[in-house]
Amino acid sequence: MFKRILLLLLILFFSFSLVCATSLEDNDTHIKFTYKDKVAYATIVPNPTSDDFIDSLPLNLTFNEIWGTEKYASMPNLLVESKHHNVLKEGYVVYYPLTNSLAVCYHRDDGSMMGSKILIAKIDSGLDLFRSNNLRDVMIEVVE
Repeated sequence: MFKRILLLLLILFFSFSLVCATSLEDNDTHIKFTYKDKVAYATIVPNPTSDDFIDSLPLNLTFNEIWGTEKYASMPNLLVESKHHNVLKEGYVVYYPLTNSLAVCYHRDDGSMMGSKILIAKIDSGLDLFRSNNLRDVMIEVVE
């Protein structure tokens, strides 16, 4: 009986791992941030929060500087919450539910960071866009 339960648990574990790995590798949803003549592209990290974020696009947001490492913008609507992360790396696009804001990390020496945040996407190219000052009217849209 014990062997059957153990076998069932192993099958469930590996099935879940395979589904999670496949969904991350097969994700082909991309977004584009446009500010004047600069563009940044990002790949969406699949979760309920990023799904809700995609549904709210296109958006025009104003990004402000915070801590010399991130640009943040207030979201016009609350997003559904999903798994929180304790790591913030350069190129991460995250949602902070407590402040209802979207942030892009453009500089980080280490990955540790306290606070509740949800990973939405990872910047693939054009991260320098977020090193600019006064990012007003940044257009965010899904890349078709």
